[in-house]
Amino acid sequence: MKQRILGNIKVSSVGYGCMGLSHGYGSQPERSTSVQLLNHAFEQGCTHFDTAESYGDGHNESLVGEALRAVRPQIVIATKFRIESPRII
Repeated sequence: MKQRILGNIKVSSVGYGCMGLSHGYGSQPERSTSVQLLNHAFEQGCTHFDTAESYGDGHNESLVGEALRAVRPQIVIATKFRIESPRII
């Protein structure tokens, strides 16, 4: 897969939006299926994964972190949060 430069970060030209693995598009997939999907995306050259604290109340960030732990130095994870979250101090 082609790579692009974002500022000073090199990422795949296609990123993986992870919201659907936790909520937003119907029922949540099985955890094992989600892990397989994330790893398959990486194997195909995807190095940019987008998640958020609000996707499943932290579920998505945990899932992405666990699934891609072994390849963490080779990928970029983008995340975001909502201001009204009760977990923000």
